Amino acid sequence: MSFFRNRREASVRPNFLLECKDLVRHYGKIKPVDGVSLNLRPHELLSILGPSGCGKSTLLNLIAGLDEPQAGEIFIGGEEMSSVHQIVAPELRRVGMVFQDIALFPHLSVFKNVAYGLNVSREAKRLRVDEMLKLVELSGSEKKMPHELSGGEQQRIAIARALAPAPRLLLLDEPFNSLDYRLRVQIRQDIRDILHEAKVSAILVTHDQTEAYTFADRMILLSEGKVVQNGTPEEVYHEPDTAWVASFVGEANLVPLELVVSAIGLEKLPQLPKIRDRLWMSRLEDIKIIKVPETTLQVGWIQEISFRGDHKILHVCHKNGLVLRVSVPSREIWFLGDTVQLKPQYTRTYPS
Repeated sequence: MSFFRNRREASVRPNFLLECKDLVRHYGKIKPVDGVSLNLRPHELLSILGPSGCGKSTLLNLIAGLDEPQAGEIFIGGEEMSSVHQIVAPELRRVGMVFQDIALFPHLSVFKNVAYGLNVSREAKRLRVDEMLKLVELSGSEKKMPHELSGGEQQRIAIARALAPAPRLLLLDEPFNSLDYRLRVQIRQDIRDILHEAKVSAILVTHDQTEAYTFADRMILLSEGKVVQNGTPEEVYHEPDTAWVASFVGEANLVPLELVVSAIGLEKLPQLPKIRDRLWMSRLEDIKIIKVPETTLQVGWIQEISFRGDHKILHVCHKNGLVLRVSVPSREIWFLGDTVQLKPQYTRTYPS
């Protein structure tokens, strides 16, 4: 294998900054990346979501050039970066990377940390560091040491350092995990804004669903080394392609369709196919709940109420044993034992 040769042009559409084709990376019997294809447009933010061990970080390492694919190709800016024939060195890819542990140099000042990857004159270096610190809203912190910064400020400096060499692509490997919840929410939004302002494409790897939704323009779900869905956050959440996606992303009722039909009635279920050997799915917030007299047909009763802060989850039991969960506003008043009727508004079905 040649580590670096003349890079050939990609036979890909020119509107993609990044294109990965059928990437494979196995470690013995473990298959973290098993035929993954994806693309990224200029200035687009993409999140890669999946459970631990599904191949998210391995995929980032392949894109960055820190690992080699056993099959498949990677093109960045229309040029071949990785294949079974050649590998372009990581430092020649113009790809930045931010890790979970932030990894600032503890013995270097903020200025020297941000300037670390810059091979320019002293004046150009000063101007670029000033520009990056202004971008992350930490102007005036040049002389501080990393231990003098808060966790959120350290994360901003890590972003500034990654952006300083003007990468065309930024890879973020679960960079917010070490932050507490409130700070994580704020920093996530701040970094999203920074990347949009800098017009830098980025890929965020995460196992946090909320993080994937709120950060990205588009998201990809990985499971066992394969892409199981690719779409906008709204598409993935409201139109999951499989029962696994429906159960992994957000909360959903996912139960045998025959039980639902006998419990709440076929006429209340829109757009249903044949019911045998099918699973029925509805998001908790997509079911209307109405209080009714006990004599009403197809009635259920509230078995459990779970308070979630800004909403409640009502567990509604039916005579055939089916329990469906419904999300209602936190201030709505419901009591255990209330008799109710459910009216699903949006549903999907899958093979059981």
